[in-house]
Amino acid sequence: MDAGTVVAVGGDEEVVFGVESLTRALGERYHQFEAMPTRSGVLLYRAQQRHSGRAVVIKLLVNDRRRPDEPPPAETLALATLAWHRHVVHLIESGTTDDQIPYLVVDDVGGRTFADATAESGCEATTVLTWCVEVAGALGATHDAGIVHCDVKPSNILIARDGTTRLSDFGIARIVAEDEPTLDDVRGTMHYVAPEVLDGAPPTPASDVYGLARTVLFGLQRLERHVDAPRSPARHVDDAARLLNWPGAEYAARTLSRALDPEPDRRPQMAILADAMNSATEVTVAGATRSKRRPIVVTCAVIALSIAVLGLVSVSARDNDRGNQFDLSSISSEEFCQIASRTFQDLRNLVDGLPARIDAAPETFDLMKDLAVVFPDEAGRAIAPLLSAAERFPPTREFNAVLTVPAYRRLVLADGLYVLTRFSFVTNPGSDINRAEVPLGLQEVVTTWDRFLGLAGTTCGPVPQSTTRERVGAMIRSRMRPAEDPSKGFKEILADPRSISLFTEDFLLMLLNVAPGLVDDQFSTQGDWIYRFLEERSDLRPLVFGQDPELLLLAAQRNPGLAQRIQSNHADWIQSIDKVIRRLEDYRKQDLVNLYPEQISQLGLVVEIPQ
Repeated sequence: MDAGTVVAVGGDEEVVFGVESLTRALGERYHQFEAMPTRSGVLLYRAQQRHSGRAVVIKLLVNDRRRPDEPPPAETLALATLAWHRHVVHLIESGTTDDQIPYLVVDDVGGRTFADATAESGCEATTVLTWCVEVAGALGATHDAGIVHCDVKPSNILIARDGTTRLSDFGIARIVAEDEPTLDDVRGTMHYVAPEVLDGAPPTPASDVYGLARTVLFGLQRLERHVDAPRSPARHVDDAARLLNWPGAEYAARTLSRALDPEPDRRPQMAILADAMNSATEVTVAGATRSKRRPIVVTCAVIALSIAVLGLVSVSARDNDRGNQFDLSSISSEEFCQIASRTFQDLRNLVDGLPARIDAAPETFDLMKDLAVVFPDEAGRAIAPLLSAAERFPPTREFNAVLTVPAYRRLVLADGLYVLTRFSFVTNPGSDINRAEVPLGLQEVVTTWDRFLGLAGTTCGPVPQSTTRERVGAMIRSRMRPAEDPSKGFKEILADPRSISLFTEDFLLMLLNVAPGLVDDQFSTQGDWIYRFLEERSDLRPLVFGQDPELLLLAAQRNPGLAQRIQSNHADWIQSIDKVIRRLEDYRKQDLVNLYPEQISQLGLVVEIPQ
């Protein structure tokens, strides 16, 4: 079948509409088009990528023609923003045909929908919950990016060939900052639409929490072969308790019931719903211990370690971070405000003291060490008394699950890296935050910090602000002298052999978020540097390999002799890369084989791709 022929599913009749423009736009890169069942306003085609054989799905938004000067559709923007997330269907490319029809090309993950999978024999309750935890992670990242999905339902969750989930169909997604939609804009399946949206309120993250909770009930009901008929909100409590009825699942049942509350303000956050469902997958069911079928991956490798620490740090972990014990007895608003006043003043003093520290730094290496290592630690110690007080002040206790000393330190670290690579602050410790520049893995921290500051301001009065940020940015720009390239000075710092000692997991993860191109360039073009880094920092080697197995292959391609050097001296590195590649999906393996055949051979890697 050539690129210009599109066969309709269920018959031999050629689908004419959109085929010519589709072929002109994508025919050089894709072929073997096959029409799929579709809905009004959208045409779907399966196809193959010519150079790799990768299976894709092409979506033509035929009812959304756009002029060249118009922005892309909301679905394109949403998928592009979330392209890093393992549990969101992966956007390969997007564009507009020459007759102004927007298109998206996404991975064809195969498999089936959540609705189909839960109807299969052998599907278990813990499997349903595991899938929904993965989807909750994808929705959490969606909300962190300022997007509401608006159409969470079983048919929009795909179960890929590897048994993991992909959230799909962002066709009616809403950017939170957009004008409020009317009820006519709400086109989600009515059964899964939150009550407030049906009443005309704009969709919010709480609306997606409701849709996912309804989807969980759907999956659990299918296991019992119940008819998925609409139920009144009052029945949801009974449903959750009945369907999650094994010992240890009570927390999940209660949280699921809260997620279905008619009042959006009473629903839990997506992260709490995910945690509750996850807890129910590891408990004893009918006398047998259930274990997860596979590791639950909530976010991509770049963010996963950050999220795990930010969202799940316990009180004891925060105690250990400060080296003392919390007194969990309640304190008055007057006591809380006294501690808050001292803490915010300490934070302001730290920022106001930066100009003198910049002047005193003998080398740019010392500047990086101060802003990316020393200063975040000092800010963490400064904020600790306030977070301790927040744990004891009833109105702020809810914030402590997310707003922890390590989380705040990580936010300040990201800020320091922004200053070093872009010469401007993202945050003002104790006040405003440039949300658009905050790494995705810290968005929940930022949201919580905003709410915390609002409550502190209402309770205690205005929060003091520093006025030295612009001055600090200008001073660093002057010290690093990268006239034409804001990252040039930072690259020169990384070239210093001492820089390797400064890397920690947090440092590397935040740098990957703040300046991914810089990291890619440093790791792939500086052969001697990456070799020395991997030799000296064995503690970070799993993170580097696991984050991007292509990185070492790209470095070997750009640095002749590196592959032979590794092959001769470090068989353990090759074994680590081999393990990572074995876990990749088949299309990713094929991409590596197509792009790096010589390097794969030089390193002695065997990439197995089932036919």
